Amino acid sequence: MSKSNNNSIEDPRESNKLGRRLVLKTGLGFGAAAALAPVLAACSSDAADETSNTGSNDTATSPDGTPAEATGDPIKVGYIGDLTGVLAQQGQIQLNCFELAVKQINESGGIGGRPIEAVTEDTASDSAQAIEKSTKLALEDEVVTVIGGITSSVREAALTVLPNEKIPFFYTTFYEGAAAGATACDEYLIATGQIPNQQVAPLVPYLSENVGKKYIVVGNDYIWPRGMTEVLEELLVEEGGEVVSSTYFPLGTTDFGPFFKELADADADICWVTLVGSDQDTFLQQYKQFGATTQIVSLSMNDDIAATNPEISEGVITVQNYLAGIESGNNTKFLEEYRAENGADTFPIAIGEGAYNSVYLFKGAVEAADGSTDPTDWIPKLSGVSFDSPSGSIGIDADTQHAITNSYIGKVGADGVIEILDEEKAVVPVVEGCILS
Repeated sequence: MSKSNNNSIEDPRESNKLGRRLVLKTGLGFGAAAALAPVLAACSSDAADETSNTGSNDTATSPDGTPAEATGDPIKVGYIGDLTGVLAQQGQIQLNCFELAVKQINESGGIGGRPIEAVTEDTASDSAQAIEKSTKLALEDEVVTVIGGITSSVREAALTVLPNEKIPFFYTTFYEGAAAGATACDEYLIATGQIPNQQVAPLVPYLSENVGKKYIVVGNDYIWPRGMTEVLEELLVEEGGEVVSSTYFPLGTTDFGPFFKELADADADICWVTLVGSDQDTFLQQYKQFGATTQIVSLSMNDDIAATNPEISEGVITVQNYLAGIESGNNTKFLEEYRAENGADTFPIAIGEGAYNSVYLFKGAVEAADGSTDPTDWIPKLSGVSFDSPSGSIGIDADTQHAITNSYIGKVGADGVIEILDEEKAVVPVVEGCILS
């Protein structure tokens, strides 16, 4: 499915002024990657002028050549994530990646000689907890930024608090963008996960060509699954496909039996799954028990789930901005260092890599702002920071404050390994009407 980019396309920022429906249907986010490529290259080549490429190999050294010790006043950085509840496994991996970046940076001289002091809070996939913990981080702990978040409901809750206190929030999980009324454009929101034109828009044409165009949807009952169905239906207008039915279950569901009768009657080509955490595991187990054969496409499938449960994950197609099978020196190093901290058989996942990248992007922006942790100083510097992440070179789009990401389509094998089938590089985020620069 790899598309050839049109080098004559106009400035990618202009696509933000178009309607979201048009952008999604025409795939302007892909073509814009060609126009952005020189920008990314310039970010890397001009690093010495204003920012620096903030890869983990950039190490401050003392006169004897050893890593310089971070001895200045600590910079407090908050983390919020789902460390208990249905998303606890994913939340712990996200935290592991966040902590790995903090450890690497502190061991390499910190941010301008100042160590990062991490303050961690558990939101347990609960909006009320997200409000309480965000308030604590802002007012009691006095963090200068917050990184993390998984569910869109937690993101929305955190954004009722953090912008009011002028605390930037790096949201590291793929989400619905501006669909379903979600908050996608705020001067204190920085997103390092994918939005629909980076995740769903590459996937649907691939599925149309290789699997089919008739979908049945099952998801959890909150803003992200419903928003993604809205996006899917818009994209299928262009593809000549359809969603025959959509069913949503509350978080913590243990019996998906009613859905399988619908699945049997639907004669669909694709079962589109937007269930999360342990709900997805339960669904996949019951899918196998019912003997269903419809192709499952899950936006929540990742390397950890696939490796832990290959017997129920085999054959599932997914799309992420990070998969462990990416072949690069940066990813090899990332995997080695992650496993050295967390165990030889463990896997980082996309929302974790997003947290890892966020710490480094924050570091680069603060250093570009001459060490200032005032967001009015360092947020404008973000779009000038490039980072050679495990998933490839990334940067932050100035208009939307969303990451320019790569997109990888993969399929789980019998051994629990996700094979990468296709990819799109440097996909520019598109959020209708969002001009923050």
